[in-house]
Amino acid sequence: MTIQSLLLAAILFFNLFDLASVSWAQSAASGLFAEANELYRRGEYEEARNKYLQITADGVRDPRLFYNLGNASFKESRLGDAIVWYERAVQLDPRDDDIRANLRFAHQVKKDREPSIEQNALLRALEFAYLFPTVNELSVSCALFLCAVWIVASLRWLRSRSNSWQAWTLLSCASLSILTSILLASRIYDLEEKKFAIVTVQEAMARSGPGSGQTPVFVLHEGTKIEIDRAEGSWYLIRLPNGSAGWMSDVSITII
Repeated sequence: MTIQSLLLAAILFFNLFDLASVSWAQSAASGLFAEANELYRRGEYEEARNKYLQITADGVRDPRLFYNLGNASFKESRLGDAIVWYERAVQLDPRDDDIRANLRFAHQVKKDREPSIEQNALLRALEFAYLFPTVNELSVSCALFLCAVWIVASLRWLRSRSNSWQAWTLLSCASLSILTSILLASRIYDLEEKKFAIVTVQEAMARSGPGSGQTPVFVLHEGTKIEIDRAEGSWYLIRLPNGSAGWMSDVSITII
């Protein structure tokens, strides 16, 4: 990292989420989480990171855990790993300001920069609305609206007579259920079908084919976000926002 990056890192304050609010506070993971937080506060970042990783190994998926893991990784100068965990935290909680702020900062100090894309106010508003609800919230909303549709439809059938408020309620709930279903399907597609990864080594070589003997195409540096096109053995065909593509070994990247 450059001197400028180190200075920025010294200025940035990384908050830890408190143990009291975690949904799995009564589980065995809560003890490890508390220990890891205490180690982090004492400046023992590598030890804290290892304990956070123990929790993830047990299958715990929580944005607060991933956020703290990103912080500990950043403090240990593991920029690529930090971005991986921040990205995973954002997927679970896209509205959290602390997570998004630290992710933006981590992208600012990496070597490879994505070209900035100017967006007008309408596109920014649409993107915000699209990312505002989490996948879980969309799932619950879709289920509730569909239940409302069936309830109102059942009432209309039982009464066998026209009722304006029931008709408008049915139409509104049906429309909302369709909208949330479309949003849910789109978000699930983005999460399941579109695979992204982060370069987690200082320097990674993209090659013309899946193998270390293939022709070098370009070099990427730690922290760079790439899209995974397909896999062939232990090699991935990756793509950059500018359309450049190449094959990269799985030892150089971590899938988000």
